[in-house]
Amino acid sequence: MVPHFIDYRSCCLNLELSSYCNLKCGFCSQFNNTLSDKGFLSFELFRKIIDEISGKGVTLKSLNPFFRGESLLHPDFVRMMDYIYDLSKKIPVCEYLVLHTNALLLDLEKPEAILKLCDQNRLIHPGNLFLSIDAASAITYSKVRGGDFNQLLLNISEFLEMRKKRKQWGPNVIFQFIVMEENYREAAEFYELCRNLCRLHSHKELAAVGSRGNQPFEVKGDIVYYRMKETDACGQRKMEELYLKTLDKLGIETLVILNDHSSSARPGNRSAR
Repeated sequence: MVPHFIDYRSCCLNLELSSYCNLKCGFCSQFNNTLSDKGFLSFELFRKIIDEISGKGVTLKSLNPFFRGESLLHPDFVRMMDYIYDLSKKIPVCEYLVLHTNALLLDLEKPEAILKLCDQNRLIHPGNLFLSIDAASAITYSKVRGGDFNQLLLNISEFLEMRKKRKQWGPNVIFQFIVMEENYREAAEFYELCRNLCRLHSHKELAAVGSRGNQPFEVKGDIVYYRMKETDACGQRKMEELYLKTLDKLGIETLVILNDHSSSARPGNRSAR
């Protein structure tokens, strides 16, 4: 049973739907075999957890159905999203949904399930869809992630078109770029790639954000998100220097950089020091 003393209104619930992934990125635990006992969260357990929370008649702050794996691999992903959608007709299960995905499986019925749940007429806030991309070309994408870059762009374009046709705000789409040795030269090109995708297929404006400490921040729209690569203590200083150098060369006037000590910043603040 869910303990009665939990303050659900401030609770962000993480549910790892899948510890499997369709990619093996070199900087991820999926690649270095540190993950063991992989599997899928059963629909029965998922439903039990959601029912116990929903039965309290309260709304979670956020529901995050992901962790180390690719959630869209789950054979019951659409069924799970639809279950939350149906329960939220009277009282929303959560204020908003947060989902990270590499987007290579963002096809068939999955986009519709995500869009339906993130509609402003269902949840309180639009929700955030993080797309882990990290490249602006097929060659670099192959090196960093090893997937089909053309399929990725097609899936993203179709998702943005679907959202536009539905005339809905949510979810916010976050185009994520983790700065590393293999891709830093494409950082500016990545912004242009995302901006062109949005010009062609989206009805929302696009902003750019950098986060030196990779700390959480409030997402208010579609953004290009530059993250610093996390590594061991020996390599962290080098990664930080590369990250700051890369952001300084971007030349994006509206870029907002968040530092380690602040959760907010204003457009035009180019300093993370």
